[in-house]
Amino acid sequence: MNRSHQAWLVLPGLLTLAACGGPPPPQTTQVIVQPPPQVQVAPVVAPMPPPPPHAELVPPDDAPALARALGVALADAVEGSGRSAPEARKEATEYARGWSMDALAERYVDVYGRAIEAFRARRSG
Repeated sequence: MNRSHQAWLVLPGLLTLAACGGPPPPQTTQVIVQPPPQVQVAPVVAPMPPPPPHAELVPPDDAPALARALGVALADAVEGSGRSAPEARKEATEYARGWSMDALAERYVDVYGRAIEAFRARRSG
Protein backbone atom coordinates (compact mmCIF):
# COMPACT_ATOMS: atom_id res chain seq x y z
CA MET A 1 0.00 0.00 0.00
CA ASN A 2 1.25 3.46 -0.76
CA ARG A 3 1.25 6.27 1.80
CA SER A 4 -1.73 8.21 0.39
CA HIS A 5 -3.86 5.05 0.52
CA GLN A 6 -2.89 4.52 4.19
CA ALA A 7 -3.74 8.16 4.96
CA TRP A 8 -7.22 7.69 3.51
CA LEU A 9 -7.76 4.71 5.79
CA VAL A 10 -6.62 6.58 8.91
CA LEU A 11 -8.29 9.94 8.16
CA PRO A 12 -11.89 8.94 9.10
CA GLY A 13 -10.70 7.63 12.46
CA LEU A 14 -8.77 10.83 13.18
CA LEU A 15 -11.78 12.97 12.27
CA THR A 16 -13.98 10.90 14.56
CA LEU A 17 -11.52 11.26 17.45
CA ALA A 18 -11.24 14.99 16.84
CA ALA A 19 -15.02 15.35 17.00
CA CYS A 20 -15.09 13.53 20.35
CA GLY A 21 -12.53 15.87 21.89
CA GLY A 22 -14.74 18.98 21.87
CA PRO A 23 -15.76 20.89 24.97
CA PRO A 24 -18.03 19.04 27.37
CA PRO A 25 -21.71 19.99 27.43
CA PRO A 26 -22.57 22.69 29.98
CA GLN A 27 -23.31 21.41 33.48
CA THR A 28 -25.22 24.51 34.60
CA THR A 29 -27.87 26.76 33.18
CA GLN A 30 -27.38 30.50 33.12
CA VAL A 31 -30.34 32.81 33.49
CA ILE A 32 -29.90 36.41 32.42
CA VAL A 33 -32.50 38.90 33.58
CA GLN A 34 -32.58 42.11 31.63
CA PRO A 35 -34.60 45.07 32.86
CA PRO A 36 -37.03 46.60 30.42
CA PRO A 37 -35.44 49.20 28.16
CA GLN A 38 -35.76 52.60 29.81
CA VAL A 39 -33.60 55.63 30.27
CA GLN A 40 -31.46 55.37 33.40
CA VAL A 41 -31.44 58.81 34.96
CA ALA A 42 -29.00 58.16 37.80
CA PRO A 43 -27.73 54.89 39.14
CA VAL A 44 -28.07 54.54 42.89
CA VAL A 45 -24.58 53.80 44.19
CA ALA A 46 -23.92 54.18 47.89
CA PRO A 47 -21.36 52.76 50.31
CA MET A 48 -24.12 50.93 52.09
CA PRO A 49 -27.61 49.81 51.09
CA PRO A 50 -30.08 52.65 50.96
CA PRO A 51 -32.70 52.49 53.71
CA PRO A 52 -36.33 51.61 53.10
CA PRO A 53 -38.33 52.67 51.20
CA HIS A 54 -35.50 52.90 48.61
CA ALA A 55 -34.40 49.29 49.07
CA GLU A 56 -35.45 45.98 50.51
CA LEU A 57 -32.96 43.90 52.46
CA VAL A 58 -33.24 40.14 52.12
CA PRO A 59 -31.80 37.77 54.74
CA PRO A 60 -28.74 35.86 53.54
CA ASP A 61 -29.34 32.31 52.34
CA ASP A 62 -33.10 32.92 51.97
CA ALA A 63 -33.69 32.07 48.31
CA PRO A 64 -37.52 32.33 48.50
CA ALA A 65 -37.26 35.84 50.01
CA LEU A 66 -34.80 36.85 47.29
CA ALA A 67 -37.12 35.44 44.62
CA ARG A 68 -40.07 37.40 46.05
CA ALA A 69 -38.04 40.62 46.25
CA LEU A 70 -36.79 40.24 42.68
CA GLY A 71 -40.31 39.45 41.46
CA VAL A 72 -41.68 42.59 43.12
CA ALA A 73 -38.79 44.71 41.79
CA LEU A 74 -39.28 43.45 38.23
CA ALA A 75 -43.06 43.88 38.38
CA ASP A 76 -42.60 47.41 39.74
CA ALA A 77 -40.17 48.22 36.92
CA VAL A 78 -42.60 46.97 34.28
CA GLU A 79 -45.61 48.75 35.81
CA GLY A 80 -43.78 51.91 36.87
CA SER A 81 -45.09 51.49 40.41
CA GLY A 82 -43.67 50.87 43.88
CA ARG A 83 -39.95 51.67 43.97
CA SER A 84 -40.05 52.33 40.21
CA ALA A 85 -42.79 54.95 40.48
CA PRO A 86 -41.64 58.41 39.32
CA GLU A 87 -41.79 59.90 42.84
CA ALA A 88 -39.91 56.96 44.37
CA ARG A 89 -37.23 57.22 41.68
CA LYS A 90 -36.88 60.96 42.42
CA GLU A 91 -36.41 60.24 46.12
CA ALA A 92 -33.86 57.50 45.38
CA THR A 93 -31.97 59.84 43.04
CA GLU A 94 -31.83 62.53 45.73
CA TYR A 95 -30.61 59.96 48.24
CA ALA A 96 -27.90 58.83 45.79
CA ARG A 97 -26.82 62.43 45.17
CA GLY A 98 -26.00 62.69 48.87
CA TRP A 99 -23.44 59.91 48.34
CA SER A 100 -21.96 61.28 45.11
CA MET A 101 -18.23 61.97 45.03
CA ASP A 102 -18.93 65.73 44.88
CA ALA A 103 -21.15 65.63 47.98
CA LEU A 104 -18.67 63.41 49.84
CA ALA A 105 -15.75 65.68 48.88
CA GLU A 106 -17.61 68.72 50.25
CA ARG A 107 -18.24 66.88 53.53
CA TYR A 108 -14.64 65.69 53.74
CA VAL A 109 -13.30 69.22 53.20
CA ASP A 110 -15.53 70.48 56.00
CA VAL A 111 -14.69 67.62 58.40
CA TYR A 112 -10.95 67.79 57.73
CA GLY A 113 -11.02 71.59 58.04
CA ARG A 114 -12.60 71.32 61.49
CA ALA A 115 -10.14 68.60 62.50
CA ILE A 116 -7.17 70.74 61.42
CA GLU A 117 -8.50 73.75 63.33
CA ALA A 118 -9.05 71.64 66.46
CA PHE A 119 -5.52 70.24 66.18
CA ARG A 120 -4.02 73.72 65.75
CA ALA A 121 -6.00 75.02 68.72
CA ARG A 122 -4.75 72.18 70.93
CA ARG A 123 -1.16 72.68 69.83
CA SER A 124 -1.15 76.41 70.38
CA GLY A 125 -3.17 76.40 73.59
